[in-house]
Amino acid sequence: MNAPEQIHQVFNREYNTFVDKLFIAFPSALRNIQLHKDIFCSSIKVNSKVPVVQFLNRLHPFAKFIFDKNENFLTDRKDLIEGNTLTRVLSEHWNTIPLRSKDSLWLYMQNLLILSYQFVGLDTWNVVLFKKIVEDSGSWIPHNISSGFPDISKKLPAEYLASNNI
Repeated sequence: MNAPEQIHQVFNREYNTFVDKLFIAFPSALRNIQLHKDIFCSSIKVNSKVPVVQFLNRLHPFAKFIFDKNENFLTDRKDLIEGNTLTRVLSEHWNTIPLRSKDSLWLYMQNLLILSYQFVGLDTWNVVLFKKIVEDSGSWIPHNISSGFPDISKKLPAEYLASNNI
């Protein structure tokens, strides 16, 4: 009998599917999407947990936008596209796809965030905790995005698991 998949393995499988969907949604960006997928596949070979941590670091600060399906996250935040092929593709091509495709991509991003929260030990079934994590997400936006996104994979659970307010 096979051992059950670990959360980071589920994340990697779903993220790979998400990137494959981007090929369909944004055919004019095939080169950039392929570049992103190549980087993703290479990072898995080095350390299979890297993609989930990078996703968390990069997108948790914008979780409220993602769960609210707020397109300003993709169209008005040009500082997000620096240094990240995926956010550049989404930002540059978002307005070219139909609402149904947008809804599908929002759902993927939401589910990938949930998996990344579970990966770091946060109980996403705790509705009060989950709402607080999403509502507070903007406070994790780095002051200077051009200097990169810090690793919050340990700070995030410490912040919410240590809190007695939840």
